[in-house]
Amino acid sequence: AIGAMLDEVCARDMTHEVRFQLQSGDRAAISVGCRYADGVHVECMATFALRDGLIAEQTTVQAWDA
Repeated sequence: AIGAMLDEVCARDMTHEVRFQLQSGDRAAISVGCRYADGVHVECMATFALRDGLIAEQTTVQAWDA
């Protein structure tokens, strides 16, 4: 499910930049900046709880230009 979602997002007419990523034990976080072809900018930050090497929980916040 995660791979399909990432494939769909990355196929859009936009650029993506991973600003940072980190993992410590059973926690991880990532920050991604995206820009659509029309100039709209989106920042996405997410934290993850990991269990057995898989994402068990995810919290995501997005901020969009208007």
